[in-house]
Amino acid sequence: MNSYKQSLYKTLIRIAANLVMVGALFFGMYRASRQIALPSEAVFCLYFFGITIPAWILAYCLIRWVKNNWPAEEESLISLPGLGHTLVRWSVIPEDSGAAPRVLRGSSGT
Repeated sequence: MNSYKQSLYKTLIRIAANLVMVGALFFGMYRASRQIALPSEAVFCLYFFGITIPAWILAYCLIRWVKNNWPAEEESLISLPGLGHTLVRWSVIPEDSGAAPRVLRGSSGT
């Protein structure tokens, strides 16, 4: 998968999570106006945070899943001793440069 497509998928997941958050805002305000037994702030917080926290956790997990299952170009999921599976970014160094290979960026993950 190229970097553009991976970035597009991650952006779509974030946009969907933001739309769910806006929907939770309106739903929480609606339910707070209809609830009589509890204070409206408590009802709003219950619905708003009860919807947005799981939505953002799901978005975070989906973004990690996209990054791990479809690494972008010049990225690989490798197993490092003591770190487990790690997503690393690499580049090819020309043979005539004489430089040793190096990891450009790595993020620990399972």
